[in-house]
Amino acid sequence: MKPILKTFAYGSRHLYQKKRFSLGIVLFLLANGVQANDLRTGASKALGALNGETNEQISVSKLQREVFGRVVDQQGQPVAGVTIKIKGSNTTTSTDKDGRFRIAVGGSALLNISAVGYKTQELPAPSRGELQVRLESSVNDLEEVIVVGYGKQNKALVTGAVSQIGGEALQNRPISRVTQALQGQMPGLNIITGSSGGAPNATQSINVRGFTGLGSTGGPLIVIDGIQGGDINTLNPDDIESISVLKDAASSAIYGSSAPYGVILITTKQGKKGAKPAITYSNNLSWADPINLPKMLNSLDFANLYNEAARNGGRGDIFNQQTIDRIIAYQNGSLATETIQSTASGANEYYTWGNGNANNDWFKIYFKDLAFSQQHNIGVSGGSENTTYYVGLGYNDRSGLYNYGDDRYKRFNVRTNLTTTISKWLDFSIRGSFSKELNNTPNTYAGRTGGNYMHQMARKWPTVPLYNPNGEFAETSDVPLQMGGRAKSTIDKGLLTGEFVFRLAPGWTATTNYTFDGTFQDANSHTKTLYSSRPDGSKYQIGGTFPNAFSRSNYRIQHHIINAFTKYEKQLNDHFFSVMGGFVRDYTEYQSYGASNSQLYSDNIPALTTSYGTAPSISDFVRKLASDGVFTRVNYN
Repeated sequence: MKPILKTFAYGSRHLYQKKRFSLGIVLFLLANGVQANDLRTGASKALGALNGETNEQISVSKLQREVFGRVVDQQGQPVAGVTIKIKGSNTTTSTDKDGRFRIAVGGSALLNISAVGYKTQELPAPSRGELQVRLESSVNDLEEVIVVGYGKQNKALVTGAVSQIGGEALQNRPISRVTQALQGQMPGLNIITGSSGGAPNATQSINVRGFTGLGSTGGPLIVIDGIQGGDINTLNPDDIESISVLKDAASSAIYGSSAPYGVILITTKQGKKGAKPAITYSNNLSWADPINLPKMLNSLDFANLYNEAARNGGRGDIFNQQTIDRIIAYQNGSLATETIQSTASGANEYYTWGNGNANNDWFKIYFKDLAFSQQHNIGVSGGSENTTYYVGLGYNDRSGLYNYGDDRYKRFNVRTNLTTTISKWLDFSIRGSFSKELNNTPNTYAGRTGGNYMHQMARKWPTVPLYNPNGEFAETSDVPLQMGGRAKSTIDKGLLTGEFVFRLAPGWTATTNYTFDGTFQDANSHTKTLYSSRPDGSKYQIGGTFPNAFSRSNYRIQHHIINAFTKYEKQLNDHFFSVMGGFVRDYTEYQSYGASNSQLYSDNIPALTTSYGTAPSISDFVRKLASDGVFTRVNYN
């Protein structure tokens, strides 16, 4: 089932592109002052021309047309994330990973083409054909400044393997995690979808160096604004200024044993000195659909092939002739129900599996046609002569693809970055962020499904009924499970950093900071007892749903980090020297507990205190980890 789940993100992006293009045409018309009356006037004039009138010919096709093209760098390589804007309007788009773009223009429009690190160009929109754009670097490659461990360096001074992308490459993407936006953006950076597949709260693992050893796996160290140990999954992509990846041992060595599998350095947005307050708003509305789903055989072909296989194996038919006749009758409409009551003596049940006559494609039944998601971002930035500030707010809401059970993930983000110059020799910065994640999904009833609805989907036969003749969902469809108990979790994550930067002498600085990083999670799972009806109307408990039960777990992670380092740089004629050294202290406290019990007094009030099972389970875990380290780096050019 893994390949199916991997397609969700692609489907979401595909549909989003189409929706955005349609919206872009509307925005273009409005931005250029085209009102409804103008459109009606243009249409009437065009109709007049068709009738032989001499009025000026105006048609909607002349008001707008689609321009497509490709953007490459000086080496002919495609450039992703390039902003294409129609001059004088708010209509914009950006290039994909292959450097291609499409945008709706009108008349003799000028296209403004810009990207970080490249010269801005203005080109007239062509009337036909593909627009080919070659960008020129705005700075010498060797003069480009990139983020490295504990600071920034000119590219000419970097001896290790380092790649960097700007935050614009992450914009306007229908994603819930930064890792999804990084996929395909950098060579050597592998994003791996895990067992959660396309679930709304799914996370991806990151691999930088490929093979990490026999029987062991490891991901890169995440460093956010110079603070190691951050969580990339809780970041709002709109808050990111740039991302650097330290790929080899030479570039990541400064982080020592904390970074055996590479380092990802993330820099968030800051304000600018002397800049007026600026407020930005962006949103992303997307619809996801599953693509490349397998298509089940119709039940008649399935039954005949199954019988043929059984005969070839020396066994009797799985589907008897009476069942085959009912399958045919159901498909031609002469039988209205997907199953009938068992005709066995004394039986009080409905036929299913090898005796059912339904014709169901369970992939179509379990999955929605479309799942809606939305992302909204607000940013406020600016600065005075001595102070800069940035405040970012984000809201992400993603619905899952379960057709019957509601599956939803929400995340709220707040980020603040404030830096002020206290005196000519001292700067102070305070950086804070908070995120809240809410996940609410159907309980998978592991005792019946193995903990995965998707695993069961492909195992069902098309003859299994979705509905019983009484109109209720059939037990064997497992659809009632999705509307039963719930699994919920809340994760709160807060981070606060205070930092002082001392300018001790020309070329000599010292930096010290302290960070508190806290993660608090609460999760619960409710196994609700479900019932189905027999043909005589009596109720029975569905297997794997009783006794009812409830479990709750919590964990708390408190992470304390202290960094203190100093750096001295000197340029003597053609000789450049740089020496940096420092100290880091890292202390982590982890505490968790869990409890569960069965036999709830009522499924309407699921809680540990409303259970009366005689064998409750209680566990806890405590772990503390501390490390001290020193580091140094020397550069000569």
